[in-house]
Amino acid sequence: MENPNGLIGQTRARLHALKRGAASCRICRRVWSGVHLFRVSNDGQATIEMALAAPILILLMTGIFSLGFAFLNYSQLIVAVDAGAQYVSVEGNVTGGSTSNLADPCQATFTQITNSAPTLNPANITVTYILTNGTTSTPVGPFTGVTANTCASDSALFGAGGQVTVQATYPVTIGFYGASMTASTLTATSGSRFIYTN
Repeated sequence: MENPNGLIGQTRARLHALKRGAASCRICRRVWSGVHLFRVSNDGQATIEMALAAPILILLMTGIFSLGFAFLNYSQLIVAVDAGAQYVSVEGNVTGGSTSNLADPCQATFTQITNSAPTLNPANITVTYILTNGTTSTPVGPFTGVTANTCASDSALFGAGGQVTVQATYPVTIGFYGASMTASTLTATSGSRFIYTN
């Protein structure tokens, strides 16, 4: 049986000889110095992590902002439709005659809607007026935009008593980085309001 100390000593001697040979070899020194260049440094770790995470974070933030604007438009549309229905029900027939007190009920209501939703583009708002008298429901509209929202010839419907419901739609696009991901329509409907008569 061989002496284990002799094997260890021989192994150490051989490794020492390999190191001396590698030190004298120019090619080996260049390879060894190149290995040092690819060592991982902790100094740039945070920069690399930020470079990888930043696009994902920006994508999430733009998505949140896009959804936020859609919810803002929706809440404004709900408030505006409710204000329009309240206006036409109170002001529609205050004199108690057979026709509406308003010369053009649809235009007057649309003005109230656009005043209650200042950030919405009036040209994109579509409004439908549903007049219910007993069991009969008569839709007036839909009208899109400022110039189309006129129903002077239907003022008798607004003056006949009963109830009025105002329904409005508004287009919305949700996107990231300017690219449209989905396009939809926001819809808001007021509760039925009794048309006030004297």
